Amino acid sequence: MKVIVVDSQASAWDSFVQSAQYSTPYHQFKWKMVITKSFGHQCHYCGAIDRNEAWQGVLPLVHMRSKLFGNFLISVPFVNYGGLLYKRRFSRRSSAGRGRRTSVFLWSNAC
Repeated sequence: MKVIVVDSQASAWDSFVQSAQYSTPYHQFKWKMVITKSFGHQCHYCGAIDRNEAWQGVLPLVHMRSKLFGNFLISVPFVNYGGLLYKRRFSRRSSAGRGRRTSVFLWSNAC
């Protein structure tokens, strides 16, 4: 499994999102442009791809900067839904739960 930063593969990203069980409209790639152009926040969209080049997970992240709260990453701010989206097979590989999967995604070499 490799983790990549997704900058220009909008159609592949959205195809995975549409096929995922718990996806929301806020997982779609177009939200990256909405957040960047409307609010000026830098986005880091990460994707997990297996050795067959099949998408196994996505994590849309937005870098927020605040004088009050500091610098932090959040998945899809300003909406109630978002976060890590993965295929069932990918989720079984990590038995430590969602937090572990998220940290693996974040602290990989790509992100």
